[in-house]
Amino acid sequence: MITYMSYIPKKEYDKMYDMLDVEASGKIEREKFIKRNSAIYEGIEIKNLNVKITSYEKKTKKVFYNTTFDTCAGPIRFSNVAEFKKGKEGYLLVWDDSLIFPDLLSSDKVRVSTTEANRGTIYDRNGTVLAGEGYTQNSVVGRSGLESLFEKELKGENGCRIFLVDEEGQEKTELASVPVKNGKDVKLTIDAGLQTSLYQAFQKDKSCSVAINPDTGEVLALLSTPSYDNNAFILGLSEEQWKGLNEDEEKPLYKPVSPDLVSRLFFQTGRGSNRSGIRSNRSRRK
Repeated sequence: MITYMSYIPKKEYDKMYDMLDVEASGKIEREKFIKRNSAIYEGIEIKNLNVKITSYEKKTKKVFYNTTFDTCAGPIRFSNVAEFKKGKEGYLLVWDDSLIFPDLLSSDKVRVSTTEANRGTIYDRNGTVLAGEGYTQNSVVGRSGLESLFEKELKGENGCRIFLVDEEGQEKTELASVPVKNGKDVKLTIDAGLQTSLYQAFQKDKSCSVAINPDTGEVLALLSTPSYDNNAFILGLSEEQWKGLNEDEEKPLYKPVSPDLVSRLFFQTGRGSNRSGIRSNRSRRK
């Protein structure tokens, strides 16, 4: 039985079929057997399969065993029994659908259901949405800056269930499940309005600008000018666009402040003050 089960992770369904007593297994055809097993095992993304024989009845040729494996919906564990018949070339397995799952009948189907996690949203200190609304698990996200830094928190984790349904489509048994974990919202110390004001004031200036709360050290706004459209990098720049940015005399790709450092400074730590005092420091680039 261990040999038979060891072929599952390798997707060697032909070798599994060769171990069957076809007559005693309802004369199941090779193609149907392979299609049934491959659809189920690959559909649930089986891995880390482990089989342990617990007992054997010599008279009835029955093998009792425990099976554990991981799936896209978490671990599955069950006890089962297999019957063997002696043939000309040794013992052969009597197969039916219950060897896949104990409660599985030939008329049943195995279903996998996924619940997509809601993506979190990035807010500024005043609750203004900066990024996140309308995103799904398949959305293209920023490759740098805040969306990249907080992608794990924003994205969350999808929920998943594996269950059996009967021939009428009614659920009969849940085999495994993991709950959906929605993405978390991220609130920043940045003030979007102030950030816009700084950009409008200094967009033609070759410099970097920063505004902070002098009481808490929170960064309220920070930018480097001249700038460029970050969205152009999401789907990829053309060779001409990339060359243009690199050869621009204004050097827009040069950032005097590390994006990762800026992202960490912008993150709301909970130490914020309601005072509105602002200190603005600007450094010119040569």
